[in-house]
Amino acid sequence: MKNQFLKEYKGTSFIFLYYILNKHVMKENLIYIFFFHTFLVAIIKNLSLFTVYMNSF
Repeated sequence: MKNQFLKEYKGTSFIFLYYILNKHVMKENLIYIFFFHTFLVAIIKNLSLFTVYMNSF
């Protein structure tokens, strides 16, 4: 179930949604989270090794 979830969302959408749900804590850092999410998407599209790293969680 967990691996299926990470395979479907590539791990990044879960991280992104986690920070969106906690934006009341990190309201000032939200723009950095958008950059972080974009950075993760770029890495996962280019490096399959990072996908293996995400699946280890």
